[in-house]
Amino acid sequence: AADGNKIFSLKLKFGIQSTPGTVPVMTTAFTYTGELLANAGEITFSGDSWTPLLISTMDANKDKVFIISVEGTSNYSINSVEKIKIPVKVTASPL
Repeated sequence: AADGNKIFSLKLKFGIQSTPGTVPVMTTAFTYTGELLANAGEITFSGDSWTPLLISTMDANKDKVFIISVEGTSNYSINSVEKIKIPVKVTASPL
């Protein structure tokens, strides 16, 4: 993102694809409305209130394919690679 670029709204959705080739029902993990500005070539949004829902759904459906989509509005054409950091829940039993 170049200086002056802004994101005005952002929505992250996820769905469980139970049948290959079908579009799953998407659940909204979070919605953001405001103004995110470019800083050093990046626009960053940080928030973790949505992670328990996503992690518990992924944990309950370990054998399924997850589809994640990011939608939003901005003052420029967004056609780039997006990074989504998702915390991982790890469980282990003693040897």
